[in-house]
Amino acid sequence: MYSIPEKEYLEQGVFASVNEFCRTFKVGAALKRAGAYKSRGIPVMNILVYLIMLVCGGKTLNRP
Repeated sequence: MYSIPEKEYLEQGVFASVNEFCRTFKVGAALKRAGAYKSRGIPVMNILVYLIMLVCGGKTLNRP
């Protein structure tokens, strides 16, 4: 029997919720209108989603 550890399962749920929120409220479009975009590298939207996941998961940048 294969089981996903509870921590990973909860993180997947948080990730799905954050992505759904960003899609529903068109956060990517708001970031572009605000001038938050990059010409290359990691997209601003990915960075924002990661930071929101840290906050929702009760983690810090030092110990993700």
